[in-house]
Amino acid sequence: MKPITLYDHEIRRLLTGAPVLVVRPMKEQPPDDRYQLARLMSTTGDTRNEGKLHWLISETSDKDYGKCTREYFPDLFIPGQSMWVRETWGAWPDWYGGIQRDSLRYKATDNKPDDPHNAWVWRSPVTMPRKYSRLSIIVSDVAVKQVQDVTEDEAEMTGTPVDAEYPLNFPCPRCMGEGVHPAFGANYGVTELDCRECDTHKKRHKILHNSHFPDHPYSANPHCWLATVRES
Repeated sequence: MKPITLYDHEIRRLLTGAPVLVVRPMKEQPPDDRYQLARLMSTTGDTRNEGKLHWLISETSDKDYGKCTREYFPDLFIPGQSMWVRETWGAWPDWYGGIQRDSLRYKATDNKPDDPHNAWVWRSPVTMPRKYSRLSIIVSDVAVKQVQDVTEDEAEMTGTPVDAEYPLNFPCPRCMGEGVHPAFGANYGVTELDCRECDTHKKRHKILHNSHFPDHPYSANPHCWLATVRES
């Protein structure tokens, strides 16, 4: 069983029992908009890459019809696939190079412990051994689309925060997760305005995408895997 790293907002939605839409940029992006995703068939005789994906110009009216990329890649997600979940975690070390199991905490749902010496450090998900994982998921559906085509409902399925959860530890550049920001009011007084940069799930998804995937910014509209997963 392969691991998958989920972010805090995805973990919180998963724990409610609701399906989660996991959106991940494809490592292999097409050279330009003319290319479509295609699967290498057995008729090509390339048994090593048979069944893998690549990008192909399939429009017959295009002068470059049939041109394709030679970088073949497997599906990142497969319907029915089970995966165990890695997430941001922490624990106090013990004297033997391990951890104190009863101090194990998960950043998505737990607060830091009492720490008068400010020594607590949240650990990266990639350092999580399987034995400390609390969740596993199963993939029910997979699609590919460009990130700007993710709808409002789909953005909500990714686990983006809802209004009732403000204030947030959320990287909105305007309100810093507060949902409101200061502004000049009448007679040069200061008032607060609702933030318009994170007032929909789609806008919040954009901010989270840019925070998590700086190499594939939202403005570049990268092609992404969209996998619907549930806790198994």
